[in-house]
This record gives sequence, structure tokens and C-alpha cells, in this order.
Amino acid sequence: MVSMSNVNLNLNAVVIILLGIIACLFPMLSTMTIGMISGFAFFMISISLLLFGLSIFRHNLLFGLVHIILAFLAIFLSLSLIFNPQFVAGFIGFITYFVGLLMIVLGFFYAFVGKDASYFAYFGIATIILGILYIVLGLFVKNPIHLGLIVGIWLIISGIFDFLRPQAYI
Repeated sequence: MVSMSNVNLNLNAVVIILLGIIACLFPMLSTMTIGMISGFAFFMISISLLLFGLSIFRHNLLFGLVHIILAFLAIFLSLSLIFNPQFVAGFIGFITYFVGLLMIVLGFFYAFVGKDASYFAYFGIATIILGILYIVLGLFVKNPIHLGLIVGIWLIISGIFDFLRPQAYI
């Protein structure tokens, strides 16, 4: 049970939840290409990774460093998707798998790191499930709105878990 004294009200969680709401409300911010939508959703994931990595870096070097490295890789790829249509045409199939695989890898990382802290374990399980769902929907659904919604839901869940994160993990 979570009491209000254990709830961490922080800016990271608010930003992550707002990004998730934006992704759910406006998954087609740029309707020109699938790549721009994937790039925008991927950029939101990379920003949340960076924010979380920076917030946890001083307490757990490895945990923070993994997030920061993945965030910079994701930022580079997302900006390439948004601003370079040729990149999108060549790698659109790879993008769905990469984003889903990134979510699954992060989920396993959270689950293994969180084996002693149920917060991280539950978040890891939720991230693995949403990563698998992202890949499955990417295989069968041609409409990128649904993939944008999954990213939005994942960001909202990430923000909620960030609110519920015990003070010891800040």
C-alpha cells in the first residue's frame, strides 16, 4: 500500500505523464509520414529515458548510465526519423522492432534490478508487456495511430510509477 508520505511528486513524472497524454490525444501530430509519427513517439520515449537516467544517475551509476546511453541513441534515431524522409523509407520496418525491443530490454532491466524493490519489478513487467504489444501491433496494424497510443499509454504508466517511486530511489 502506498501512503502519501511515500509518493514522490516530481517534475519528471509530470513531464512524462504530459508527454503520454499528448501522445494519446494527438498521435498524428505530423500526418505527413509514418516516420515522422514514429520519430515523435520515439523522441518522447528518449526524453523520458533521459530524464529518468539523469534523476537516478547520482544514486545508481550503472542504472543511470544505461538510461542515458539509450536515450542519446534514441534521440539521434528519432531526430533522423523526423527530419530525413530517406532514412524513414529505408528503416521503417526496423523502427517498430527497435522501439518494441527497446521497451522489452528496459522492462527486463527494471525487472532484474527491481527484484528487491517491487516498484521496479512491476514497472518492468508492464514495460515488457507493452513492448511485446508494440511489436505485435506493428506487425498487424498498418495504422500508426495505434502504435502512438501504446507509446502514450506507456509514458503515462511510466509517469504514474515515477510518482509512486519510493523516496529511497530518487
